[in-house]
Amino acid sequence: MNTTKTFVFMDKLPDEHIDSDLEEKFGAAEDWDFARGPENDDDDDDDAGSTLEQGEASSNNETTSLNAISITVQEVASESFGAFVWAGAEVLAELVWHRRHQFEGKHILEIGAGVGLPGLVAASSGAPASVLLTDTPAHPLVLQNLRQTLASNHNQCRCQCR
Repeated sequence: MNTTKTFVFMDKLPDEHIDSDLEEKFGAAEDWDFARGPENDDDDDDDAGSTLEQGEASSNNETTSLNAISITVQEVASESFGAFVWAGAEVLAELVWHRRHQFEGKHILEIGAGVGLPGLVAASSGAPASVLLTDTPAHPLVLQNLRQTLASNHNQCRCQCR
Protein backbone atom coordinates (compact mmCIF):
# COMPACT_ATOMS: atom_id res chain seq x y z
CA MET A 1 0.00 0.00 0.00
CA ASN A 2 1.33 3.43 -0.97
CA THR A 3 1.14 6.37 1.41
CA THR A 4 1.34 10.05 0.53
CA LYS A 5 2.89 12.38 3.11
CA THR A 6 3.10 16.14 2.99
CA PHE A 7 5.72 17.97 5.02
CA VAL A 8 5.48 21.70 5.69
CA PHE A 9 8.57 23.68 6.59
CA MET A 10 8.18 27.27 7.75
CA ASP A 11 9.87 29.92 9.80
CA LYS A 12 8.21 30.50 13.14
CA LEU A 13 5.68 33.30 13.02
CA PRO A 14 6.11 36.18 15.43
CA ASP A 15 3.52 35.82 18.19
CA GLU A 16 1.61 38.93 17.10
CA HIS A 17 0.76 37.17 13.80
CA ILE A 18 -0.78 34.15 15.49
CA ASP A 19 -4.36 34.95 16.33
CA SER A 20 -6.93 32.72 17.94
CA ASP A 21 -8.28 31.59 14.54
CA LEU A 22 -4.88 30.26 13.48
CA GLU A 23 -4.28 28.66 16.85
CA GLU A 24 -7.68 27.00 16.66
CA LYS A 25 -7.01 25.64 13.16
CA PHE A 26 -3.35 24.75 13.43
CA GLY A 27 -2.52 24.62 17.16
CA ALA A 28 -0.23 26.83 19.16
CA ALA A 29 3.07 27.63 17.46
CA GLU A 30 5.08 26.16 20.34
CA ASP A 31 3.34 22.80 19.73
CA TRP A 32 4.44 22.60 16.10
CA ASP A 33 6.92 20.13 14.75
CA PHE A 34 7.78 22.11 11.65
CA ALA A 35 8.52 19.02 9.57
CA ARG A 36 5.08 17.51 10.18
CA GLY A 37 2.65 20.20 11.24
CA PRO A 38 0.77 20.66 14.48
CA GLU A 39 0.94 17.96 17.10
CA ASN A 40 -2.53 16.44 17.22
CA ASP A 41 -4.08 13.07 16.67
CA ASP A 42 -6.83 14.24 14.32
CA ASP A 43 -6.54 12.49 10.99
CA ASP A 44 -9.37 14.59 9.60
CA ASP A 45 -8.17 15.48 6.12
CA ASP A 46 -11.73 16.37 5.10
CA ASP A 47 -11.40 20.08 5.92
CA ALA A 48 -9.81 21.31 2.71
CA GLY A 49 -10.11 24.92 3.85
CA SER A 50 -7.70 24.49 6.74
CA THR A 51 -4.48 24.43 4.74
CA LEU A 52 -2.06 27.27 4.19
CA GLU A 53 -0.95 28.03 0.68
CA GLN A 54 2.81 28.17 0.19
CA GLY A 55 4.11 31.43 1.58
CA GLU A 56 0.85 32.69 3.09
CA ALA A 57 -0.98 32.72 6.39
CA SER A 58 -4.54 33.90 6.62
CA SER A 59 -5.56 35.98 9.62
CA ASN A 60 -8.96 37.71 9.69
CA ASN A 61 -8.94 38.11 5.88
CA GLU A 62 -5.40 39.50 5.92
CA THR A 63 -2.45 37.74 4.30
CA THR A 64 0.98 37.72 5.90
CA SER A 65 4.01 36.69 3.88
CA LEU A 66 5.90 33.71 5.31
CA ASN A 67 8.92 31.75 4.34
CA ALA A 68 7.35 28.33 3.88
CA ILE A 69 7.44 25.32 1.59
CA SER A 70 5.40 22.17 1.27
CA ILE A 71 6.92 18.91 0.01
CA THR A 72 4.77 15.90 -0.85
CA VAL A 73 6.40 12.48 -0.99
CA GLN A 74 5.12 9.01 -1.74
CA GLU A 75 6.06 6.05 0.43
CA VAL A 76 5.74 2.75 -1.42
CA ALA A 77 5.09 -0.76 -0.20
CA SER A 78 8.50 -2.34 -0.55
CA GLU A 79 11.04 -4.20 1.52
CA SER A 80 13.65 -1.64 0.53
CA PHE A 81 14.95 0.74 3.18
CA GLY A 82 14.59 3.59 0.67
CA ALA A 83 10.83 3.22 0.25
CA PHE A 84 9.77 5.31 3.25
CA VAL A 85 10.73 8.49 5.10
CA TRP A 86 13.08 7.76 7.96
CA ALA A 87 12.89 9.84 11.14
CA GLY A 88 16.50 10.87 10.50
CA ALA A 89 15.51 12.21 7.08
CA GLU A 90 12.83 14.36 8.72
CA VAL A 91 15.36 15.78 11.17
CA LEU A 92 17.92 16.40 8.42
CA ALA A 93 15.28 18.04 6.20
CA GLU A 94 14.31 20.38 9.03
CA LEU A 95 17.98 21.23 9.62
CA VAL A 96 18.44 21.92 5.89
CA TRP A 97 15.38 24.18 5.96
CA HIS A 98 16.64 26.23 8.90
CA ARG A 99 20.15 26.52 7.41
CA ARG A 100 19.01 26.92 3.80
CA HIS A 101 21.10 30.05 3.22
CA GLN A 102 24.27 27.98 3.66
CA PHE A 103 23.37 26.06 0.49
CA GLU A 104 23.08 29.07 -1.83
CA GLY A 105 25.25 28.54 -4.90
CA LYS A 106 26.39 25.09 -3.72
CA HIS A 107 26.23 21.76 -5.56
CA ILE A 108 24.35 19.26 -3.39
CA LEU A 109 24.59 15.47 -3.69
CA GLU A 110 22.30 13.26 -1.61
CA ILE A 111 23.61 9.69 -1.62
CA GLY A 112 21.08 6.98 -0.77
CA ALA A 113 18.26 9.49 -1.10
CA GLY A 114 15.42 6.97 -0.87
CA VAL A 115 12.30 9.14 -0.83
CA GLY A 116 14.57 12.21 -1.06
CA LEU A 117 13.05 14.54 1.53
CA PRO A 118 16.25 16.39 2.59
CA GLY A 119 17.33 16.95 -1.02
CA LEU A 120 13.86 18.12 -2.02
CA VAL A 121 13.90 20.63 0.83
CA ALA A 122 17.34 21.88 -0.24
CA ALA A 123 16.20 22.27 -3.85
CA SER A 124 12.97 23.99 -2.89
CA SER A 125 14.08 26.35 -0.17
CA GLY A 126 17.27 27.99 -1.25
CA ALA A 127 19.23 28.79 -4.33
CA PRO A 128 21.63 25.86 -4.70
CA ALA A 129 23.53 25.65 -7.99
CA SER A 130 22.32 22.07 -8.39
CA VAL A 131 20.84 19.17 -6.45
CA LEU A 132 21.41 15.54 -7.43
CA LEU A 133 19.54 12.77 -5.59
CA THR A 134 20.97 9.26 -5.95
CA ASP A 135 20.10 5.75 -4.86
CA THR A 136 21.11 2.24 -5.82
CA PRO A 137 19.90 0.82 -9.14
CA ALA A 138 19.43 -2.49 -7.28
CA HIS A 139 16.04 -1.18 -6.14
CA PRO A 140 14.35 0.18 -9.29
CA LEU A 141 11.08 0.79 -7.42
CA VAL A 142 12.86 3.27 -5.13
CA LEU A 143 14.33 5.19 -8.09
CA GLN A 144 11.00 5.16 -9.91
CA ASN A 145 9.27 6.51 -6.80
CA LEU A 146 11.95 9.19 -6.38
CA ARG A 147 11.46 10.32 -9.99
CA GLN A 148 7.68 10.49 -9.48
CA THR A 149 8.18 12.50 -6.29
CA LEU A 150 10.41 14.94 -8.15
CA ALA A 151 7.78 15.28 -10.88
CA SER A 152 4.98 15.88 -8.38
CA ASN A 153 7.01 18.66 -6.71
CA HIS A 154 8.21 20.11 -10.02
CA ASN A 155 6.76 23.54 -9.33
CA GLN A 156 9.19 23.99 -6.42
CA CYS A 157 12.12 21.65 -6.93
CA ARG A 158 15.06 22.09 -9.23
CA CYS A 159 16.88 18.79 -8.93
CA GLN A 160 17.76 15.58 -10.75
CA CYS A 161 17.63 11.90 -9.83
CA ARG A 162 20.04 9.12 -10.84
